[in-house]
Amino acid sequence: MIVENVPADRLFWRFLMLTAAFIVAFLLEIFLPFVLGVYVWKKFGANWKVFALGAAAFVVSQIIHIPLLGLYQRGFTLLGITPTTMPFLQFNLIHALMLGLLAGICEEPMRWIAFKLLKKQGDTSRAAVMLGLGHGGVESILVGLSVMNAAIALIMWNSGN
Repeated sequence: MIVENVPADRLFWRFLMLTAAFIVAFLLEIFLPFVLGVYVWKKFGANWKVFALGAAAFVVSQIIHIPLLGLYQRGFTLLGITPTTMPFLQFNLIHALMLGLLAGICEEPMRWIAFKLLKKQGDTSRAAVMLGLGHGGVESILVGLSVMNAAIALIMWNSGN
C-alpha cells in the first residue's frame, strides 16, 4: 500500500478500524476463556483446579515445543531447505505440515497425561470440558497478549513514537 496516494481521512478510518479490531480480538481472547470457565463452573459444578491442570498441560507442552521449533528451523537450514531453494508453495506446504505435526507431537502427550491425572479424581464430562477450557483458554490468552502487543506497536508507530 502506498500511503502517499491515500487521503488522510481514509488512513485515519483504516487505522481506527484496525485498532478497534485489535481491541475486540484482545478482549475476546483474554476474557472468553474465563467467561466460559465461569459458565461451566456455575452450570455444571466443574472444578477450577481442572481448568488449571489443562492450562498447565498447555504451558508444559510449549516449554517442550518452542525449543524444538529452533531445532526444526536449524535442521531445515542445514539441509538447505529454504524459500530460495524450492518453489514457494511447496516450501510453505512442507512447513505447514511439519509445524502442525510438531505441535501435535508436543501437545497431545501432555493432554493425555492431564487426562490420566484427571481420571484418578473421577472421570466426568464436565471435568473434561473444564480441562479443555484450561488448555485452550491459556493458548487463547497467550494469543490475546500477542495481539495486544501488536496493537500497542501499531498505535506507537502511528503516533510517531
